[in-house]
Amino acid sequence: MTFLGVVFTLAGLGCFLWRRSYLLPLLIMASVFEAGAIFNGELGDFSFGVQPFYLVEIFIFLHLVLRFLGQRKLLPPKNVRVRGIVIALCVFWLWCFLSAFIMPRVFAGTLVLSNRNELHEFVPLQWTLSNLAQAGYLTLNIAIVIYAVQVVRTRAQAEQLMKAFYWGAVIVVVIGFAEFMADRAGWDFPYELFNNNSGYAQGFEQEIDSVHRVNSVYGALNGRLVSCRCQLWDARRFFQRWTAKALAAGASRSFRRAGSHDFDHRFCDPRDRSVPAIPVFPSISQT
Repeated sequence: MTFLGVVFTLAGLGCFLWRRSYLLPLLIMASVFEAGAIFNGELGDFSFGVQPFYLVEIFIFLHLVLRFLGQRKLLPPKNVRVRGIVIALCVFWLWCFLSAFIMPRVFAGTLVLSNRNELHEFVPLQWTLSNLAQAGYLTLNIAIVIYAVQVVRTRAQAEQLMKAFYWGAVIVVVIGFAEFMADRAGWDFPYELFNNNSGYAQGFEQEIDSVHRVNSVYGALNGRLVSCRCQLWDARRFFQRWTAKALAAGASRSFRRAGSHDFDHRFCDPRDRSVPAIPVFPSISQT
């Protein structure tokens, strides 16, 4: 068991036994440790790490089961509007849960791109333990939503959850700042405490455009994040271009009011691409 495993096992067990109202705030704070694991394991060629988030979810799931055995009620009352949403989520869960076991066999042999294939090649589709894990994760997630609908009833409880969000942000910033200072001072940062999930690419010491990337509690910069960053660059270019056009259009209206006819309406043409483009694909290196 890892350092995070000890911390969240003790915290989750304490909340489950004595302070169950703190389970949801603890879940929110545990969610920031994306690249961490309470323990790592292997089943044949299948390596995995369990995040603190799912450990806390298990405690909440057990509490939900106890509530169901005591009250025999899982759904909200009929006069509550959120009841329809919960029912839709349950139907969604049933479809996805069955699909995790049925669809890989229905479409067995179909070439797919597997995330676990290091060569990024197409491989025949087959049922794996990943399907079982995803079905389990989804079950826990849906159960947490149902639990939250049942227990969060007052404004004070909602404010407690918001405070947990703020503390989660503080945790991310503090750990990231410590990593940044360690990099500047030439110290060794204890990545093994917070970035130890064997099921995730960690990507230590990454650089983006010669700028050191601070991992904090998150994993490696993958292709999807690169794509997201490229989209942000495109959005910035779009914003700059259309801001310039909007300002030009405003100036055009001002000139018209003043009776001027010498304004260049080229700047108001949406098809104009005269605004300098910003490079969209940054260089990513890892040492």
